[in-house]
Formats: sequence, C-alpha cells, structure tokens
Amino acid sequence: MGLERHLWGINEEVKAMVDSQFKVNVASTAVVPKVDSGSLTFPDFRNNKLSAVEIETCVLFIDIRKSTEISGSHLRPTLAKLYSAFVRAMVQAAEYYGGKVRNIIGDRVMVVFDEKDCFKNAIDSAILLYTVSEYIINKHFKHNEIKCGIGIDYGKLLVVKTGTIKRGDESREYKSLVWLGNACNIASKLTDQANKGFVKSNFEIEVEVIDYGFLFGRISPIGGSPFMGIESKNEGGPKKRKIVLSKEEFLDGIRDSENGVSYSYHGDIKSLKKVEKKINTSPILLSETVYEGFKKACPNADSITKRWWKIQEIKIENYSGKIYGGSIYKSVIEKI
Repeated sequence: MGLERHLWGINEEVKAMVDSQFKVNVASTAVVPKVDSGSLTFPDFRNNKLSAVEIETCVLFIDIRKSTEISGSHLRPTLAKLYSAFVRAMVQAAEYYGGKVRNIIGDRVMVVFDEKDCFKNAIDSAILLYTVSEYIINKHFKHNEIKCGIGIDYGKLLVVKTGTIKRGDESREYKSLVWLGNACNIASKLTDQANKGFVKSNFEIEVEVIDYGFLFGRISPIGGSPFMGIESKNEGGPKKRKIVLSKEEFLDGIRDSENGVSYSYHGDIKSLKKVEKKINTSPILLSETVYEGFKKACPNADSITKRWWKIQEIKIENYSGKIYGGSIYKSVIEKI
C-alpha cells in the first residue's frame, strides 16, 4: 500500500469518529474493567459506535523518586534487577487489598479499585506499597536510595478501549485502556509531589495603608474587612501594615503607583523581604476527598484516631482542596 493511500485511510477513520453521527455508549460499572471486558469495544466503523464504561472510585499511582539520576549512576544489570524487582513487588502488594494494576510505564504503576470499600482498600494499599518500597526494596538494594511517591484521588473515571484489532503474537501490544477523568490527573500530580523536598518562597511586605476612614469608617476597601496588624509610628503619621504573601499572590497583586509600587488596594510598598522555608512532603499524599471518604468509612482506623495524616503545605495545579500526607507503614514488617 502506498503512503498516500495509507494516509487517506487514517484520515477517513478520524473523520468518521469525530462526526456527530458516531455514537459513544457509556455504561456504569462498579468493578474495575479489563482490556478484554465485553462492555468495552474498539471503534465500530460499520455501525458508527464505540462502547465505554464509567466507574467512580479511587485511583492510585506510585513511582520512584529521582529515577533519572538512579538510571545514570548504576550499571545496566543492576538497573534491570532493581526495576524488575520493584514493579513485581508493587504489583503483588497492590493486589493484596484488591487493587487492580491497569498501567505500568517505566517505574510508574497505576492501581484502580472496585467501588465497594474503595477508600479503605486504597489507603491500605498505599500503606502496604510504602512499607514494601521503604523496608524491603531498600533492605536489599544496598545503596538505600529508593524513595517512592504515592498519590490517591477519587472521582468518576471514563474508561475507553484504544488501539486496534491485530492478529498474531503482537495482538496484546495493540490494545490498551485509557482512563479519563480529573481524579487520574490529580492522583498523578500528587504522586509527582510526594516524598520530595521543596523551598517555599514567601514575600513579607510592609505597605503604607490608604486611609478610607472618611468614607467607610475603619472598613477596608476590599471585602469589607477591617485592616489587621496596622502599626503607626505616631498618632498623625501614616498607617502601616505587614502582609505575608505567596509568590503568586505577590506577583498578582503588585501595581504601579505615583510613588513607586503598591500592593493591590492596600497602599504603597515601603519594604520587601523574601522569606524561604524548606518543606518536605510525605511519601503518601491524599486528596481531601480521599481523606474524608476514608475517615467516614473507617473512623476507628489508627491513622485517623491517632491523627497520623497531616495537612501538607503544598499546592497543585487545578486543585483547590486540602492535601493530606503520611509516612505510615505496616508494623508487621518489623518481624521480617
């Protein structure tokens, strides 16, 4: 087949799939689907349809920190042993509490759970995965440099079967499942931020406050809230206020003024100091939805009653909820 004809065929298939006549049938499921589940189909161009499923549950990711550096500092046989042992151990640990491994890319493993008891099973799995990576993988990999990040979120996942029908011994390589939904994105981003060290930069500014008292009494021009923490050098002098801002807040709020630079509507900036704080995130990070779901499902769990989950001082893109983290392990490992 010539290249022109090959490209023509691809063009016709894409054109057919994006056409409004091409239907996508979505069925609900409470059980994690497999790539060969009957409820999932490849695109059917004869009947212009595609069958997909939707599941509302927890999704977990785990991967190795600084894997690029590790790959560059060890011989290939050592790396082959390490990654093979790591992925195999993670799969075995994930399955213990009913997790279904649905994607492995390099050292990143994706685990999805059936809807029933998904919060409990996801948290138990995360703790077990951390236990195995920290206390078994590191025990035998003598450089003791294997650190992992784990992230979990909960939400609706649209599952689509992708690829194409291929006959022969490569048939499995040409089909896969794509998991679509915000929960996958958030869980993946939490994984990226877990078990890492950061330097958080804040800006402490002192502003000369504009006095709107003649219009509003002692009321602020924004939000209707009184100014707090105002210091005056003397009774008749200008009022000053210290404000601590994140980098994003500072850059978003600075404005030109006749006397230099002002911050929002608070007044001219008279002093500026950059304050840096070192932050270390926990190995296991949970979205607020997962934490609250687990707390409701398992109120008497040790990690809840003993408050082992702590709010983390980090933010991730397109997520506004709290992030909880912990370094919790299965104590039975101490006997091994």
